[in-house]
Amino acid sequence: MPKLIEITYKKRFNDNEAHFWKQNTISAETILKYNVHAVECATVETDNKKTFTLSSTTNNPVFAYQITDSCVKFYQPHNGQFKFSWAGKKPEEYVFGYDQLPERGKELIITGGEKDALVLSEHGYNAICFNSESAIPSEILMYELKRRFECVKVLYDLDETGERFSKKLCDIFGLIKVTLPSVVKEFGKDVSDYFKASLNPELSVRVGFERFEKLLLNSNISNHFKTNNSTNPFPVEVFPKRTQELIVESYNTLSYPIEFTSTGVLFATSVAIGNNYKLEVKRGHRQPAILYLAIVGKPGTIKSHALNVAIAPLKDKEKEYKQEYDLEMSDALEEVKHSIRRKEIIVSDTTPEALNQVLEDNPKGVGYYRDELISWVKDLNKYRSGSDEEYWLSLWNNDITKVNRKSSKPITIMNPFVSVCGTIQPDVLKSMSSTANGFNDRILFSYSLKLEEKRWVDEELSEELIESYKSLIIGLNDQEIESPRILKYDQASKKIFIQWFEEKGNYYLHRSDTERGIQSKMESYIHRLALILQVMYWQDSGTHGSMISVEAIQGAIKLVEYFRVNALLSREQINGEQEDLDLIKKFIEQGYSKVRIGRAFGVSDVSIGKRLKK
Repeated sequence: MPKLIEITYKKRFNDNEAHFWKQNTISAETILKYNVHAVECATVETDNKKTFTLSSTTNNPVFAYQITDSCVKFYQPHNGQFKFSWAGKKPEEYVFGYDQLPERGKELIITGGEKDALVLSEHGYNAICFNSESAIPSEILMYELKRRFECVKVLYDLDETGERFSKKLCDIFGLIKVTLPSVVKEFGKDVSDYFKASLNPELSVRVGFERFEKLLLNSNISNHFKTNNSTNPFPVEVFPKRTQELIVESYNTLSYPIEFTSTGVLFATSVAIGNNYKLEVKRGHRQPAILYLAIVGKPGTIKSHALNVAIAPLKDKEKEYKQEYDLEMSDALEEVKHSIRRKEIIVSDTTPEALNQVLEDNPKGVGYYRDELISWVKDLNKYRSGSDEEYWLSLWNNDITKVNRKSSKPITIMNPFVSVCGTIQPDVLKSMSSTANGFNDRILFSYSLKLEEKRWVDEELSEELIESYKSLIIGLNDQEIESPRILKYDQASKKIFIQWFEEKGNYYLHRSDTERGIQSKMESYIHRLALILQVMYWQDSGTHGSMISVEAIQGAIKLVEYFRVNALLSREQINGEQEDLDLIKKFIEQGYSKVRIGRAFGVSDVSIGKRLKK
């Protein structure tokens, strides 16, 4: 690394230097705040002991980002060969703008370069950059930033490099990707060019602060989430259009959280599909549409009501089945009543023995619904330690189950189909910590912890949307299929799956046991969700086929990444301090000091020491 021998700065910018920052909408106050200087003269010694000097001139302005007393990063905007160069001891992890960040904030933008960070700061945003777009920050830094800011977004240049590395950064750390509008390509490629263009009267109608603010709000987040302030919104766009409209209108007219209604739709569709369809990933590897879902929300977040909107068609069908059963029983002779099969869709509060009897009568499968899902978890080993939990693990796998009974012959179900859904409060999640065998990893958690302000609206939920959704679910449920229809990936959708499988699989191979466990189950759920979405698309459009489409696998990827974030959040709440302690130990092993770890966790080094002694 070149050594900084001596450097002097100009007391003030000349007209040319000042104009450079002004045309980029950056004020003198921001320049001062971020320790940016015009270089009067700098003497630098290279690694081979040769010296050279730098000085800012009219045609070649030279600026310096003062990193430490003995380290600067030079910026020569008009020098194509040496635009950036370092002198002095380079910091182990360079983060421009870190010292200017508030301790807490709603939003942080990671951008491609120092000038972009200055522009964003000028317009009121918290912004940082690394040494380059290809730089991957440390886990401890990102842990700290995600703790300090409600939402961390990545906004890189509008080119191939920016696209590739912003996606990579978002994938690794679960951040939100922001993409500049394509109009920027007409006059540049970065956020500095965007705001610079806003000064041009001809371009200002297409760019500017208000449009940029809207861009951030809409970045990977549908418009209806703006009022919910969600940093991990449910990707409602994966559903057919009319189903999307029902979910959004349920929020607008009834204040039902988008996340909860959407999760209910997945559950209802899963149950309606049942054993009728399976996805063959490879020969001998088939995945059913079985889902285990948990809706997590504080008291007062309308969990059950939102879920009821989604499963209403199934409940209506359940009533119809009961009426048919009661009528058939009343007309039947006594000696044949025991042989009458009772059709069911939704069950609750049942034992394995009773559930296997239901499955024997309903080979297509059923849905298991508990308003308070924690009761289901507590009942797993209520009577027989470990055995009930293993029973539900077998159900999740669609594996053969056998329940022995004292009074009669055993009930064996070859392909049991049971999807699970219910609600749970975050404060009681810790009660799930006693489960073993990776059981929690099989549960997809859907969160909405924000308490919405009460608001009355006169508009009603559209009857047309209700009927359209009911038609979709009942249409799937009423399909009479003797043996499962087997779907496969086509060449394009398989390529997308393999890319996700290899990228995520290899990344989480080197992460914590918790993250590897979650990834393992997501590798099953991605197929199940792709299957559910594909069958939904066909039912909605009145078409049929045998292949998973690109649209379905892309939607499934969005869903598994949504559920992955929630899985990590649920593990934090279930495992509590143990997760923190494991991470602290990991950072210690990586060589970080207790002071640095304390900064990441927002506590003192003394507090970190006490946690390690527990």
